Amino acid sequence: MKPFRLMWRGCEMREADIDDVDFLPVAEALIDWHKERINRLNLIVNSANDMKIVLQNDENDENSLTLEGRDAAIYKAGVLLCLSLFENFPLKIVETLVH
Repeated sequence: MKPFRLMWRGCEMREADIDDVDFLPVAEALIDWHKERINRLNLIVNSANDMKIVLQNDENDENSLTLEGRDAAIYKAGVLLCLSLFENFPLKIVETLVH
């Protein structure tokens, strides 16, 4: 396994050289999880303006909430705000060359 560099954004870009083979799959899974959640949020933001938005835990959720019209537009605006804050995941894995 090649060493890799873990880079993250906070107040400034920071780097750490990591050679723990157990950490890489966890970091990759976290990046993939984040990407999938961002894709789901983009589906909401890019949906048609006249589309109803149904919020529910699962298909059998009896306590679902349906948003239409102005409520749906406000919800989409909130999701867009979340995307502007969280779309760029602050973790990056860069493979390093061993000399």
